[in-house]
Amino acid sequence: MYVTDLSMREFRCIASADVEFLHPDSPRAERLEMPNVNLLTGLNGGGKSTVLKAIVAAALGTNLQDRQFDVSGWVRRDGKDDCRLRVGILRHPSDGKEDKEAGLGGVQRLSFEARIPRKNEILEVVEGARGKKSIIGDDDPGFFIAAYGPTRQASLIAGRTAERAGEYMRVGLGGTTAADESMRVQRVASLLSERALLKPLESWLPECRSKSPRRFDEVLKLLGRTMPPVTQFDGDKEGDAYLFVHDGVKVPYGALSEGLRSHISWIADLLYHLTRAAPSDTPLDEVPGIVLVDEIDQRLHPRWQLDILSWLSAALPALQFIVTSHSPLLAGGLRPANIAVLEPDHDSDGPGASRVRTVIDDVFGRSADGVLTSSYFDLASTRADPFRKHLRELVRMTRSGSKDAPMQLMKVLGNPQEMKPIEELDKPEKKRKRKSAGGKRKAKEKDKKKSRKKTKKKTSKKAKKKAKKKTRKKGKKKTKGRRKAKGRGRSGR
Repeated sequence: MYVTDLSMREFRCIASADVEFLHPDSPRAERLEMPNVNLLTGLNGGGKSTVLKAIVAAALGTNLQDRQFDVSGWVRRDGKDDCRLRVGILRHPSDGKEDKEAGLGGVQRLSFEARIPRKNEILEVVEGARGKKSIIGDDDPGFFIAAYGPTRQASLIAGRTAERAGEYMRVGLGGTTAADESMRVQRVASLLSERALLKPLESWLPECRSKSPRRFDEVLKLLGRTMPPVTQFDGDKEGDAYLFVHDGVKVPYGALSEGLRSHISWIADLLYHLTRAAPSDTPLDEVPGIVLVDEIDQRLHPRWQLDILSWLSAALPALQFIVTSHSPLLAGGLRPANIAVLEPDHDSDGPGASRVRTVIDDVFGRSADGVLTSSYFDLASTRADPFRKHLRELVRMTRSGSKDAPMQLMKVLGNPQEMKPIEELDKPEKKRKRKSAGGKRKAKEKDKKKSRKKTKKKTSKKAKKKAKKKTRKKGKKKTKGRRKAKGRGRSGR
């Protein structure tokens, strides 16, 4: 079975939203790198976990209603109408036994609806919802939905004696034990309650090994394909505790890091439920179903975040994964069809509402910076706030005419370690600007004076030359007159 679509009205922080999901049989999944993966991202409190809980509440409404599961606080506070949920399910023949009375057979599209009245906040299954009769008996292993919350962890007895492991008792939704819960509720209890514990390997794997060695080998193979390469599990034990090989050292489960324990815990729990749900002649990696994981990258190193979705998608291709995360490393390996964004809904009636937005921005293959500054995360910059403030101040100083700021800005952009305190740089001030402007005016006036003096000098030189010429002409005339006078005197004698 797979989730095809989900409709939510007045549910927790979501006023109104409709979401479509990818699954292995979806036409939209063709030619995608991970056709069975759906990623929900968005701000904290935006509604990512809400979408997962809506799927569980609508699809397993009958099971939760029968045990009077507490849903107080699930109706949106500032809304007016009752909460209504509807989930579309694609049902396969392997999803439980055939219901001859309902005329079910083959692949079918079903619809499950639930509502929570605002007056009493009690979960109710909507009568007459199409597909209600297809819910097979609760003891049937089919109709597979598994869900894991962010606080997922195996029982504390994991890694201890087989006798203690045999006495494993799951803490349920209301502090109950496994005997009080149906198998379907056990599979989703971790998402609905922080107190719910997962099934430790010691409580079921020894029996699996003795009764079905082939299944045991499948479990070992799938564990290996869904764990970080630095960690291996080959089924060896030290006493009654299973050992993991981490960085070449054999250690029990309890000695692993919290991040590894959290990851291994939900994978082991999922494989346990798959062994219970799969027919004896069906491989575990061919069982269709729905797996919901909140904060799937929690506590994992970025090196492993890069690959976790591809590990799951390749190892269990028949399962539909719907996961939440804030990691850009997960989004960078997906296409727009794989991703949905939860964001504030400013058009709804009343504050505090969210909506689901699909984005066409393709971030496949981008770096973490490229994904974070895309429309999925909307970050203006991936640099730390103190560094951004320093850059802004350098830009301001550069525009103001600082001599040191431009060179410092180029150095800091290339290597942040070159950052110097702003106090050590020259700071251009308004007074200095005025002085420089006044100096320019004075320089212009001086230039004008100099040019005037030059012109005066030129004119005075010309006048002197003319005067000299005149005096020379006068001198010549006088000498001529004297000579004439002398000549006349001589002739008279």
